[in-house]
Amino acid sequence: MSIQLAVVCCLLAVLTAGSIFLSSTALAQTPERTTSQTHPFAKSLEELYLKYLVAARKGDVKATLALMTSEYGKMADKITPDLLKGMSRDDLDPQSSQFVRVDVTSNKTAARALYQKIGAAMKEWAAVVFRSEGGKWKIAKLFKRSVSGEESKDGLQELIQESDQFMAASPR
Repeated sequence: MSIQLAVVCCLLAVLTAGSIFLSSTALAQTPERTTSQTHPFAKSLEELYLKYLVAARKGDVKATLALMTSEYGKMADKITPDLLKGMSRDDLDPQSSQFVRVDVTSNKTAARALYQKIGAAMKEWAAVVFRSEGGKWKIAKLFKRSVSGEESKDGLQELIQESDQFMAASPR
């Protein structure tokens, strides 16, 4: 019996060490900033955002809330399929927009992915803010700015400033 107990203890120790190693490796791979859309961290955030868009555009409340921070879970009774479809209709799709960069807070608890779509008639920017929650990245908030092609104001800088303030604020 004691040999079996020793084997189980060894397995638990190996699994714990492996878990700690994987967590520290994942954290080490989290950049402060990257302009590379192919960086593993940027790709993982973009995959999460694409899953969100698919679920929200289908009106799948349960799947959408599973990808978002717990703050959204508190509003679950107010989120309807039609509301999701309407809110996500205008969100920039990474597949039809240009990736700008990913920024991560110094404590690596919040990240922002920036996208832009520059056309002759309209300039659009989106910032998707993620928070690390329980060891997983979740969508915390989406920001969007649009200006007509003739306007000179810099919607991207306004978007960055607003999302910076959100990222700096601790979750409620």
